[in-house]
Amino acid sequence: MAHNNQVRSQQTKQKPAKGKEADKNNSPNSLLTNVGIASGILAILAAVVAIINSWIDIELKISPTLTPAMIATATPTLTPSLTPPPTPLYTPGPLTFIERPEQITAGNDVRVIVQAWEGALCYLEFYTPDENKSEADGLGPISPDSFRRCAWIWKINRNTSEGTGKIVVRVGEFEETHPIEILP
Repeated sequence: MAHNNQVRSQQTKQKPAKGKEADKNNSPNSLLTNVGIASGILAILAAVVAIINSWIDIELKISPTLTPAMIATATPTLTPSLTPPPTPLYTPGPLTFIERPEQITAGNDVRVIVQAWEGALCYLEFYTPDENKSEADGLGPISPDSFRRCAWIWKINRNTSEGTGKIVVRVGEFEETHPIEILP
């Protein structure tokens, strides 16, 4: 029985690989070969990095767009004048109107739409030709919709006298006043 246990223990032990395969994997020369290949690959990678760095250095030295340009500016001199400068006839404002009627018949609805921006507060006032501020529903403060537009719709009272009224539109800190002709 003891003899069978010895045979079994010898059979369960791993047997060393035989032939050229075992010699190749366990030899000191194969280890040196693998280290040599790894060192060669690292050397090639280091050379590629060095080349890329030198290209970047060359580009930085010769590229004129990477250095700030010097711009010469002239300082204007003011000459005293007895006449004031001319007043421009029309000064465009910063507001972009999508819809703004120039005239409307009394008794009808008016619609004004202006482009705004997210977070802006929009405000519209309407003044009749008699210079009375209208309190009609649909006027006043609103916030922009999902398209960043502010839109107001209100009805011009049938009793509003004909003539030129005005709308005052504010978006954020910008304000514009525009005439609107009221027809009978």
